[in-house]
Amino acid sequence: MLATLINKGLNKPGKNRAKNYFRTIKEEVTMQAAKEHMAEIIQAQPDDSSYDEILRELAFHRMIKRGLDDSQQHKTISNEDMFTLMQSWQN
Repeated sequence: MLATLINKGLNKPGKNRAKNYFRTIKEEVTMQAAKEHMAEIIQAQPDDSSYDEILRELAFHRMIKRGLDDSQQHKTISNEDMFTLMQSWQN
């Protein structure tokens, strides 16, 4: 696998070969982690789960992850600001 990663990253043209190499490794590791996480979620579902139920569960976990990431990066608004925004939608 390492040889594949090296070939993917270093065969890209240009003078940023090292940057491409590390970006490729990061993307590959991230993709592997995502696949493993998805497999865990799917395995946790009951055997009689439908395709749609599994997709909903995967989407739910993704939304939670995005919300937690936003919270850690302080990309949130106060409850008062949300209330004001929702009030503006009703007018």
